[in-house]
Amino acid sequence: MPPVNGRAFTAEDVVYAVNALKKAPIQSFIYRDVDKVEAPDSKTVRITLKQPAAYLENLLSTPYNLIFPREQAESPEGMAKRPIGTGAFIFQDGQSRQGYTFTKNPDYWRKDPRTGKQLPYVDGFKGIYFADDASRLAAFRDKQLDGFSPNEKTVLVDVMNRNPEYVAVITPPPPGYQPSIALRLDKEPWSDVRLRRAMSLAIDRTSIVESYGGLAQPAYSQDWSYFGHEKPWTISQLGPYMKFDPAQAKQLMSAAGFPNGLGRKPSLTLFSGTGPQNYDIAVVVADSWRRHLNLETELKISQDQATWNRTFYGKAYEDLAAPPYLTLGAEPDEMSYSLLHSKAPSNYTYVNDPILDELCIKQGNALDVNERRTILKQIMDRDLDQMYRIFMVALNNMLIRQPYVYNYVGTLYGSMNSIASQATQHIWLDQQA
Repeated sequence: MPPVNGRAFTAEDVVYAVNALKKAPIQSFIYRDVDKVEAPDSKTVRITLKQPAAYLENLLSTPYNLIFPREQAESPEGMAKRPIGTGAFIFQDGQSRQGYTFTKNPDYWRKDPRTGKQLPYVDGFKGIYFADDASRLAAFRDKQLDGFSPNEKTVLVDVMNRNPEYVAVITPPPPGYQPSIALRLDKEPWSDVRLRRAMSLAIDRTSIVESYGGLAQPAYSQDWSYFGHEKPWTISQLGPYMKFDPAQAKQLMSAAGFPNGLGRKPSLTLFSGTGPQNYDIAVVVADSWRRHLNLETELKISQDQATWNRTFYGKAYEDLAAPPYLTLGAEPDEMSYSLLHSKAPSNYTYVNDPILDELCIKQGNALDVNERRTILKQIMDRDLDQMYRIFMVALNNMLIRQPYVYNYVGTLYGSMNSIASQATQHIWLDQQA
């Protein structure tokens, strides 16, 4: 595929890409402790660090850290239209709001460690755009789609009752896919911790979880599995301000000088106008503030992904924003330093806390796992005490697959169609089913 035309991947590609990513707005935090990167030969990369970096090995393996060829990056077209790499599939074509097509990479380098067989198993895959869930479900039942992700438990139950031959898989929400309310902490009144605590105490997260049939969790963006937990965080593990206590919330509002609300409608910018995690839960939260704190908001729905990117990732929202996810969540550093350090480029919530700055650096340099866990817990406690982000509720991932499809599953760090997922290469089809 031009402009590389199938040439071998080399260490020089890594050096070039890493030096570019060190300057990138999103990826630069990964390389903050990297002094230099070198290629002693075509198959060896040497990375020299300024100080210990406990996070680096994990972050180097995330989809953030894509390695790309110099020829493509410096070509007139650049990398905007056609991804080129060493993955299991080769991009053929794609258009926004239409779909995309990938074919099998015949020279893929990886084998399945469980079977010893060459990956990927399928000859290719196609993504098809549907404007609504009803159309997607109809296409799935007509076998135009091999997998389907319902947004509601009621849909999941109905589909499985009507078609018991289908296979359903439910997994916890990824640690980074945790919906929250971002506040302009650099501006009044959001700089007042009493107001932030009151807003959190006014949210009945347990009722929201129950309204989704229990297939949801109290949200918080840190990897519970790193701490040895088998399940996501519970409200009791997330400090004193994640519980539902409207009386205490009203007391704190009064103490902050707002016994009858703010006296204006602050704006709440939403990712989109549809979907439980993108819209519905944030609307329920906003209504809770109205009912319990007399705090009314003006909803501002982003017209498209580009508008959201400019507003939230550009840190241009006026008062409040409701990001449905913050990061991939595959490494604790992503959810501490990357989001909470005052100098981190992906600190989209205006956190500026010297205590957190020091702790975020310490956790990244702590090579002992138990020591690092202790520091990360201190970061969590500080963040949740100050309520720098007001976390809501995260929905479990629900997948339904045709009975002839295998290994169509999500993982801890991403759903089946997430950029954090590498599951596609392991999918196989029973042609006799």
